[in-house]
Amino acid sequence: MKFLSPILLGVFSAVLIASAEAAPPAEMITDTEELQPSSTLEFRFARPMIGPDDVGISVALEKSPILITPESAGRFTWLSRSSGVFAPDEAWPLDTEFTISLQDGLVDAAGAMLDGEFSRVMRTPRFGPTKTRGGGDTTCAPVPSIVIAFNLAVDPASAVPLFRFVNDDGGGIAARVSHATANHYIHLPLEDDDWQKRWQAARGTA
Repeated sequence: MKFLSPILLGVFSAVLIASAEAAPPAEMITDTEELQPSSTLEFRFARPMIGPDDVGISVALEKSPILITPESAGRFTWLSRSSGVFAPDEAWPLDTEFTISLQDGLVDAAGAMLDGEFSRVMRTPRFGPTKTRGGGDTTCAPVPSIVIAFNLAVDPASAVPLFRFVNDDGGGIAARVSHATANHYIHLPLEDDDWQKRWQAARGTA
């Protein structure tokens, strides 16, 4: 039978202790890499954080165990003694980076400080087009009509200077810009639709 030397045993024990200390105090679970309009954030803590009577209670963000920067209005609901979910009160703003961490001085249900670090960064998509219909790579109709869907409402009047038809020689023709009508039908899957409309659909208020 082979035995580990005292030195190797000491190294092995140190590795085990270091691994235990490196365990994060919490983990966050999301269903997408980028935040969507109504994305929720689920948290699982390494220890019980509340008493049995507090399960199911919802609190405002400032009274929750998590910190979101920049701050986002919403509610944190305890799903169990060691898990909870944050739901926003409004659609996450586009083109924003959020840092999610734990509140300073956070303690567990027994009053002990949580050890270790926890921090995650999440983003929302940028403002921009989601789908285009019309036009072509090499040819177009004498009076072309191109429909562009964006992920947020736009003001056609302010967009006029931004759109032109330009040929290979650099010559251009101004475009008339307006909101689409039923005659400009374009099929939009929900994930390509207006950001606020998606938020309303998720809340059943579309």
